[in-house]
Amino acid sequence: MPAYTYLIKDEAGGRREGEVKADNLDLAMKKLSAGNQVIVKLEEVDTSWDFIGPFIDEINLSIERFKNRIPLSNLVFFTRQLATMYSAGLTLERAIQGLASEERHPKLKKVLTNVGENIRKGLSLSEALQRHPGVFSTLFVSLTKAGEVSGNLDEILDELATYLENLDDVRRKVRSAMTYPIFMVVFLFAMMSAMFMWIIPMFSDVYVQLGANLPAATRKLVSLSEWISINFSTV
Repeated sequence: MPAYTYLIKDEAGGRREGEVKADNLDLAMKKLSAGNQVIVKLEEVDTSWDFIGPFIDEINLSIERFKNRIPLSNLVFFTRQLATMYSAGLTLERAIQGLASEERHPKLKKVLTNVGENIRKGLSLSEALQRHPGVFSTLFVSLTKAGEVSGNLDEILDELATYLENLDDVRRKVRSAMTYPIFMVVFLFAMMSAMFMWIIPMFSDVYVQLGANLPAATRKLVSLSEWISINFSTV
């Protein structure tokens, strides 16, 4: 059903604005005309771009997730330190509270604080971690639970830290390996763009002034350059 924004004036001279839904403009006017109100402005709300809303929301959510993403190196440090502190005889609650107080990443700090509070309330470590699936993977939680059951939690946590450390190292190497090809693609694209939008048109003007006949292949290249310049020069 269409929506209409309105500005009306009541009998006392006061102004009020808002939005009303109606099947058409006439019905919207009838709804607003009741009670001796004077319609100052009535316009239909443009909903032609409403379909973009969900995509914008998803993009914003993705950006927010990226901003709040916890680096794997932080999880490696937390897991390794927890294994060491627990092996030294500290309780899980005290160890996690200490790590939370020292953590600099705001999201991980909040998560660890909550994990410590849940352990104090009687939850096991695996149960407390399970409440944060966006931070601790199913594998992390499952191995932690296995360590609790077997009585080797400190060893399991140490192995988990090693696994996460290796995973972080692989990711870094992949990103490093991808950097050069991406740079080359961007560089070649920039060079091709410069050639078609500036260099070829410049030489084309020179040939036109000289009255030279260009080969068929060159004419096609010039035509392509003109098309690119017309369609993309304002982008």
